[in-house]
Amino acid sequence: MGTLTCFRQVRLRLGAGPVWHIWPSATRFARTSSLERQAENPFPELKTKDPKQTSGSSRSWDDDTEWEAALEKASGKPSKKARLPRGPKDDLGDFILSLTVRRRKTGYALLRFQDLHPLQFGLVDVSKHGKDEAQQKALEIAAFLRELRKVAPQKLLQLAADGEEMDTLELESHNRKWKWIVALDDSTMDKGAPVNVREDQAQRTVSMLQGLLISDCKRIFKTAPYVLNPRRSRQRLGVRGGPSPQVRKEIFEEACQEVADFPVVRYGSGTVSEDTYLMSDAWATARLAQRVVLLAQKREDQKLMARLREQAMSSKQIKKLSEVILELHPRKESKELSDVLEKKVDQIVEENLYKLLDKELERRRSTQSEVEER
Repeated sequence: MGTLTCFRQVRLRLGAGPVWHIWPSATRFARTSSLERQAENPFPELKTKDPKQTSGSSRSWDDDTEWEAALEKASGKPSKKARLPRGPKDDLGDFILSLTVRRRKTGYALLRFQDLHPLQFGLVDVSKHGKDEAQQKALEIAAFLRELRKVAPQKLLQLAADGEEMDTLELESHNRKWKWIVALDDSTMDKGAPVNVREDQAQRTVSMLQGLLISDCKRIFKTAPYVLNPRRSRQRLGVRGGPSPQVRKEIFEEACQEVADFPVVRYGSGTVSEDTYLMSDAWATARLAQRVVLLAQKREDQKLMARLREQAMSSKQIKKLSEVILELHPRKESKELSDVLEKKVDQIVEENLYKLLDKELERRRSTQSEVEER
């Protein structure tokens, strides 16, 4: 089985729902049996006019959006299908795709960037290829990623089925340039040096496969993936330790608390398979990827960074250290303490930046929960 997706749990999460057409104009062509043949005129005595010869007042509209745009311009009232306003945070990305690569299977998590709403989880099974056939495995995974890129906008349409933005997204989906945030869970950074030939060969194969997928993601999603250390993603969830089964189980439990009906792969005996942890690890990496993108955006705000640095310099610890540096100047110890001072200031700025981002994310989650309750 090329692609193993936990359909049962994923469908419970996403809902089966009706199929939403991305190309609404295509329904017009479905009414005729042929695209080239025009329907016969039921009134032969009335000759139809050539659309090219019609005047501006009796113009035939080829697109609903064109008609509504003219109506909006004439009446001065906005159309119900006006384009969805996009803020600065929306321009950062639409989707987050996280991959956890192993020799036999690759887990993935597809989330909405704005609020980390889960869209799809699954596994790509490449065990039918040899252990060291990294090229063939990369080709199969890349083919799946191309298909996932096509169906991802439909996942957003399913989420917006009951919302006010449904019509807008349906019209924009084929014209809108979707922005992807792709992250890669680098398992080789989370392991020690190999102790035997078998482990060395396994790490080499995974590294080669990850390198091939990084190049494929650049071509498919038009963006360079973030290669993240799994230890950092675990720390963001408050889980300490290496990639042991017990630690990964804690990540899975965190994912089950955050995501309703998180997909689970079980053995025949009913115990949870470790393949499930590939999806939960990808989910944790996606959360870290969102944070990395948001932090990079805040660091570009020069006024914010200057204000945070000024707050750090006004702390008692930094003031005392500055006084000591002035007393020791121009000795060698003064320069060494100056380097220590800069590292301390950068550390305080980083901590305050994290706290500021945590407050914004918490505020966004509370706002989203209030909207869902209404």
